[in-house]
Amino acid sequence: MVYLFELIIIYFFIYLIPYTMQSEIFNTDLFKCRHCGEGSIDQLLIARLELLVELSEVHIIITSGYRCPDHPMEAKKYVKGAHTKGLACDFQCSPEDEYKLLKTVLLIPFTGIGLHLKDTPKGRFFHVDIVDRSGRRVVWTY
Repeated sequence: MVYLFELIIIYFFIYLIPYTMQSEIFNTDLFKCRHCGEGSIDQLLIARLELLVELSEVHIIITSGYRCPDHPMEAKKYVKGAHTKGLACDFQCSPEDEYKLLKTVLLIPFTGIGLHLKDTPKGRFFHVDIVDRSGRRVVWTY
């Protein structure tokens, strides 16, 4: 029954509440390119990240948002990734909260979910994106 209730809340937040308003949890500067300091992030992605934090009750630390095409991680790619379009975000949480966060991230309609959870706590991170708006969802590990 709790699962159904969570799905109803997710539906309400994702589809019925406009996501063009200013974030109450995230400052948009957190998502700027670490290489050049420029860029913006999609407001729908921010809305879904806010929902993730609200439902999981887990504090997350944004480690990468927008990346310019010259960012070292993007410059070596033949096809630039979702970060260059402001449609992706990487973040960390405390190792004790990873399981709780993973359960919640699967409830929210992110279209890409990447997990790098095999390093020391500093090197561990989650990737989420909203690249494919057709409803297809992909999960991978690094």
